[in-house]
Amino acid sequence: MAYKEGIGENGFLTDDVLKKIDTGQKLYIPAAISFMRMKNEAKKSGVDIQLVGADSGYRKCGEKGDYTQRGCDTGFTQWCAWEKYKSGVGNLAANPTTQSGCTSNHGFGMAIDVKNSDAKRWIRSNGIKYGWWWGEAPTEDWHFTYDINRDTLLDKKDIPGKNESKGGKRIMNTILISLLIVSISVIGYAVLKKYKVVK
Repeated sequence: MAYKEGIGENGFLTDDVLKKIDTGQKLYIPAAISFMRMKNEAKKSGVDIQLVGADSGYRKCGEKGDYTQRGCDTGFTQWCAWEKYKSGVGNLAANPTTQSGCTSNHGFGMAIDVKNSDAKRWIRSNGIKYGWWWGEAPTEDWHFTYDINRDTLLDKKDIPGKNESKGGKRIMNTILISLLIVSISVIGYAVLKKYKVVK
């Protein structure tokens, strides 16, 4: 299965790396923060960025038969999108039948499907500084992808795992320093006792 370090397995993300945006869809935390920053800035220009539907952000992987057997009744999963496309009733979608499994950036919470034309134009012109760009799916004018490396406004503390790893290093350093102090104390005491400086 497709996996991104620090995020998880595509389409199987846990809530600790996802964040809801104002309309209820979930995105990878830095993408969600960036999206809301971008949306608020667009509002100043009179543009309201709206997403197409409930699964227009993070999209679960799902499983074979989501459309062909269940009519997508469990939501618009990546399997549902693929099977609709293969049946001729949906748009081109990432193929989850390969060895890699689900690979859509929706499955990493790093893609959105935008509803209104003025919003699409605004994001194409202004979205890149927020990390949002168009072109991953050239046949879909509504599909935008988040690239954390292009997000010029990103605060590193908003990246899941970054704070924990710093905290973990701090704890490990504290333990090592404590062990060093104890070791020096024990050795020092032993030396002093040997030379009868202490009883």
